[in-house]
Amino acid sequence: MMLDRYPYGRLEAPQVLIPGLIRDRAEVERELSAAHARFRSELERFQGADPEALRSPDPATGTWFTLGGWVKLQAWHEAHHTGQIKGMLAAPGCPRGPLPPTTGIHG
Repeated sequence: MMLDRYPYGRLEAPQVLIPGLIRDRAEVERELSAAHARFRSELERFQGADPEALRSPDPATGTWFTLGGWVKLQAWHEAHHTGQIKGMLAAPGCPRGPLPPTTGIHG
């Protein structure tokens, strides 16, 4: 499947992936950093000349994507969650002030 837009509508996340109301910021940043490292590690394993030639299925849906498609999907997924975080930070009652540059979520 070639991707020119995010292919899914709203999906329900597994309960284990739904964060509680309060999370330690440093813990969340460590988890995100570890996820990025795993993704980069998987990308580094690719040895071919054409990333569109390598395909694998999405374990959640069974849809097959190319390596290029997986990279796009990851970027769209993170952009969605970044938007959610920005919305939460803009909500009334959220502590105000600049975010340190390590978060990667300021606008």
